[in-house]
Amino acid sequence: MTNSLCGLSNIQKYCGSSHIKTTNGSTLPIMIVGDVPPFLKDVFVSPKLAINLAFVGQLVDNNCDIHFSNHGYIV
Repeated sequence: MTNSLCGLSNIQKYCGSSHIKTTNGSTLPIMIVGDVPPFLKDVFVSPKLAINLAFVGQLVDNNCDIHFSNHGYIV
């Protein structure tokens, strides 16, 4: 999930009924969906999202290796 179209390809208007639910219980609309080549498909774009979010499960499902350390992570 992101708030920007930067780096996305295959950009399309989102026509589904899902929203992004935040930790305080509010929801954010999903406006656009696109791909981050070559690994991620169907990335949601919501302009009001404060930070970019990636799900570890989605990365693993797309054959990515993820290495976490106390300095951050590498995909």
